[in-house]
Amino acid sequence: MSILRERIEEVRIKERLERCCRIGNGWNYATGNDYKHKRSTDSSQFFEVFGMVFWTLGLTIVTGSLCIWLVSLFIQYLYQ
Repeated sequence: MSILRERIEEVRIKERLERCCRIGNGWNYATGNDYKHKRSTDSSQFFEVFGMVFWTLGLTIVTGSLCIWLVSLFIQYLYQ
């Protein structure tokens, strides 16, 4: 049984090598480039960056507003 497994593995390796040799010069990538998966990954990365940008802008605006409010309270307290 182990001899059969070894032979099957040898045949698989030989077939892989033959497939690579049939392809012309250059990189011999396996055919696994899934356009839909890449597109899905690109869109999820876009939304992740989009969310981070607006989260940062929102946090900056809220923090700035809080600081202005605290300064105005402090100035109002000093001049009363």
